[in-house]
Amino acid sequence: MIQSDDSSVLASFEAVPPYTRVLSIDKEIGGAPKPSVDEIKKYAEAVNLLRTSLVTVSQSFTTGKTNVVEEMHKGNISVYVSVLRNEYISVAFDYFSDPTIELATFISGSGVDGVITEFPATATRYLSKFKPRQGHERTIDIQNKDKADHLYLMQMQRVHAQI
Repeated sequence: MIQSDDSSVLASFEAVPPYTRVLSIDKEIGGAPKPSVDEIKKYAEAVNLLRTSLVTVSQSFTTGKTNVVEEMHKGNISVYVSVLRNEYISVAFDYFSDPTIELATFISGSGVDGVITEFPATATRYLSKFKPRQGHERTIDIQNKDKADHLYLMQMQRVHAQI
């Protein structure tokens, strides 16, 4: 995967087929209109979005879900969510302040294609705690995304977890 927030960088990798180009959107977005999705598709096969672009939060409680994942998927764009953290203040109360529940919710409830977390142990706990439903396979590839920041990219097929 090649990730950048600069579409010109991603455009230069268009002719390199083994790489999936990921557009990093570091600002919160509330929707994904078709013209925007079509523009993204020119430069990338996937997007990395802030979690606040997928769910709305007020006073530490989730208040709603956006349609961003569905709109991106309609445009055949994979969606990754970042950065999931373990700190108590960063996890909404709806997830019982449990980062593993938050991770499970984003993967099974929001339909994201992958997550980026600073805590690979939480991802490991998720994988051992939540099993896919019978007949649904799970493929996992955990890569060191950026050694300096210790961010890890967990790329998955959609996982249907039993909660």
